[in-house]
Amino acid sequence: MTPDTLSTAEGGSAQTFTVRLAVQPGADVEIDIGSNDPTEGTVSPTILWFGPTARTVVVGRTPRNISRWDDARTVTVRPKDDTVAGLAQEYTITLDAGSVDDSGIVQDAYYDNDDAGVPNRTVTVTNADNDLGLVLSKTALATAEDGSADSFTVQMSTRPSAPVTVEIALDGTEGAAAPGALTCDGSTWNTARTVAVTGQDDTLDDSNVRYTLTLTPSSTDTDYDGSAKAATLTVDNNDDDLVPTLRLTPATIAESGTGNVTTVTATLNRTRIAPTTVTVSVPADAGATVSANAALTIAPGATTSTGTVTVTAVGDGTDAPDKTVRVSGTSSAGVGHPRDVTLTITDDDAAPSLSISSPSLDEGDSGQRTMPLTVTLSAASGWEVTVGYGLDGTDGGTATAGADYTAIVPGTLTFPAGTTSRSISVLVTAIPSTSRTRRSG
Repeated sequence: MTPDTLSTAEGGSAQTFTVRLAVQPGADVEIDIGSNDPTEGTVSPTILWFGPTARTVVVGRTPRNISRWDDARTVTVRPKDDTVAGLAQEYTITLDAGSVDDSGIVQDAYYDNDDAGVPNRTVTVTNADNDLGLVLSKTALATAEDGSADSFTVQMSTRPSAPVTVEIALDGTEGAAAPGALTCDGSTWNTARTVAVTGQDDTLDDSNVRYTLTLTPSSTDTDYDGSAKAATLTVDNNDDDLVPTLRLTPATIAESGTGNVTTVTATLNRTRIAPTTVTVSVPADAGATVSANAALTIAPGATTSTGTVTVTAVGDGTDAPDKTVRVSGTSSAGVGHPRDVTLTITDDDAAPSLSISSPSLDEGDSGQRTMPLTVTLSAASGWEVTVGYGLDGTDGGTATAGADYTAIVPGTLTFPAGTTSRSISVLVTAIPSTSRTRRSG
């Protein structure tokens, strides 16, 4: 693969790299090619085929052009353009080799990545931005009236031809920015400058307030001058005058059984003359459900909710990491929304067991044949499962390593989360004038 790094630019021309195999394969090899960020660049073609010889085969009704293993094939990388000013973005193109037939049997283990063969290869691509303007590290901030602050950084997408002053303005009185202005020039244009925004307090029960922060550049360089070149972000200032607090009892529950329920309560930091309602919710895919009565009520003059709202874990039968669930609350008018609280659900499912197939194969009278061994998990796991393997003739079987089959170098098989089957291939050697059936033991 040559080269393994490329540079492109938004709106610019495509770049290429070439691919060939380093070692002659024993069967056809498929190479899948993909970009991990199609918004920055795409590849063509997305599949290459190599074999011992160059030829064309028809699979179904589709012709497949197979190149000779040492013939270089060209892959084209085309940069994608956008209209947002930003910095150069780096992404990766991955080449994943495989060598299996239409029934899923590994044909050449050396070139099959899923069978512990040649690992993936990558090409690193840097795509330069062609949009002029201010580059912000965030598009939204969150502060609070208790003085909590948030921050972001500012820099320029290109070097200006003259000094630039950036004025920072906020609409309203909910926040304060520091510094209130930035100055950049040809030596500091690509240095990230930090701006902190601090929430400002008031005495109003005005719930959470969203406002806009605007950065306007001015310069004799027209690319960085005027409101047309301004950048904005939104700021949410959380009200601290009346904000309920959610509490979970307990904060950690089991996935199933009698310990899979937690109770939610809400409290106010002071009383009010009107009732307060907090409606509890969890994400749809949280692995937990909220009771039919999801509303907590805090009566006028009280600070603690009445009624019962529960969150119950839902078992999935899959051994997996513990889950964390975001429990949220939506308050009635005139009161700020409570901060989310986190519920932990401990997994209690047993780990799956492992088994390996015991296939049989007629060895034939000459040469070698491939015997596939299938390794299976009794159930899918939510974890990535890695197991070691080896086959060297010391397991008590009747076949002899080196004479009856080629010993397998010890290695590992990896089951990505959710998968249950992987394969290992054994090369069985025929013994002349002998007709026997070999078993894997």
